[in-house]
Amino acid sequence: MDVTKPEPILSIICPSKNLGNYLQATLDSIYQQDFQNYEIIVVDGGSTDDTVDILKRNQAREARLRFISEPDSGVLEALWKGLKMARGRYVIQTFVSDGFLYKGWFRECCEVLDTLPDVALVWGLRQRMTRADELTHISFEQFHQTDPPQGGEFFFYWMKTGFVLPEPNYCLRREVMERIMPPPDLMSSLCHYALLANFFTQGYQPYFLRHVANYCRQHAGQLGEQENFNGQKRAALNYYKHRRRSYCDLLIAANRPHVFRDGGGRPTTEVKLPGARLPAVLRSTLRAAMTPEIVLRSTLVFEQLRHRVKHLFRRD
Repeated sequence: MDVTKPEPILSIICPSKNLGNYLQATLDSIYQQDFQNYEIIVVDGGSTDDTVDILKRNQAREARLRFISEPDSGVLEALWKGLKMARGRYVIQTFVSDGFLYKGWFRECCEVLDTLPDVALVWGLRQRMTRADELTHISFEQFHQTDPPQGGEFFFYWMKTGFVLPEPNYCLRREVMERIMPPPDLMSSLCHYALLANFFTQGYQPYFLRHVANYCRQHAGQLGEQENFNGQKRAALNYYKHRRRSYCDLLIAANRPHVFRDGGGRPTTEVKLPGARLPAVLRSTLRAAMTPEIVLRSTLVFEQLRHRVKHLFRRD
C-alpha cells in the first residue's frame, strides 16, 4: 500500500471465482459511476479461467483496483479478506457477474452516510438480468412509488415482515460491517442472512433511496446445482426467520429492551415490546405461543408505544 495516497471514501469488495466472462462488465459499471473517490478490491478464489489476466489488464490502467487470487472456502472468507484490505469509510459488496445501473449510486450513498449520523446502511432497488444480458424484473414493487419506513422505523417493519435487504447494492459504514460480519467459519450460504440479522438485532438503522441501483445476473454457475441451491436457500431463510422470531421472543419473554444505535455504534434509544411488563407466568405463556401473526399484531401496538417512550431516552 502506498501510504502517500489519500485514503478512499468508499471501498467496493467483489468476491470472484471463474466468472471472467462477466468480470469486465462488473468493473465497467463501477468505472461509470459519477463518484470517483473509491477503491475496488477483487478477492478471487483461485480462478482457473481468464479472471486474473483481466484483472492485470485493468490494474495496469486503473490504480484504484487491487486484487488477490488464492483458494478460499467461499464467499464469507472472501468478504473477510476484502474487509481487512479495505481503506474506505464505507463499503459496498457486489459479486462479479453483478453490476451497477444508477450512475449516481456511490455518490448518493456517501452523501446519506455523511449527513445522517444515525444511519448505518443505505439500500435501493435491484433489477434482474438474464444470461442474455436482458434486464427484466425490478425488485420490491411495494416500494416503487412509496418509500418503506426509514431509520429506526424500519426495525418494526423488519420484525413484522422479516424483509431481506438486497445484498449486492447496500452501502455500509465499514466499522459497522466489521461488527456485524458473521464469523469466517459460518456456512457461506448463511452469510448474508446472518449479517442482516446481526444488523437489526444490534440496533442499527437503514435508509432507502428509490433508485434501481444495480442488476443481479443469472448465470450458469448459479443454476447448475439448482436442487442443492434451493435446499441451501430454504435453510438460509429458515435460519433468518428463526433469528428474527428468537429475538422478538427474547424481548418479550425476558423483559429486555431493544436498543437503537447510531452509525458509530453508540446507543441512542431504548424501547420495549408490548408484553414485556406482564407477570412472568404470562410472559412465559406468550413466549410459548409466539407466531409471526402475534409479531405483526404486537408491532402495531409497539409503534404507538415507541412514540410515547422515545423522548425519555433521547440523548442531549
